[in-house]
Amino acid sequence: DVCSSDLYDQSYLLPEGPFRSVLSWLGRRSYSIYLIHIFAFRFAMEILAQFFIDVKEVSNESHFWILFGSAFVMLFMLAEMNYRFIETPIRKYGRQFAVRIFG
Repeated sequence: DVCSSDLYDQSYLLPEGPFRSVLSWLGRRSYSIYLIHIFAFRFAMEILAQFFIDVKEVSNESHFWILFGSAFVMLFMLAEMNYRFIETPIRKYGRQFAVRIFG
């Protein structure tokens, strides 16, 4: 009788290494990325439109890559902040609350 917890985190699919670390990081923050991606891209467009480029000219390849790069940087920074300062404390509180209620 093999319990699924016996097989958990045994590196059967991916060996330890940088690729696994990146995928693990993305997996833990995937909900944050999902929630924040539209805001990050829109906010990047607004910042670039106000200070640097005319976003109507995004057909220009260099403008596209500036917008794309800045939006991705903002997306991953905001996702990390959301994960650390909002999701993790709420999850910890929920765990403590469940232990208090259900013993």
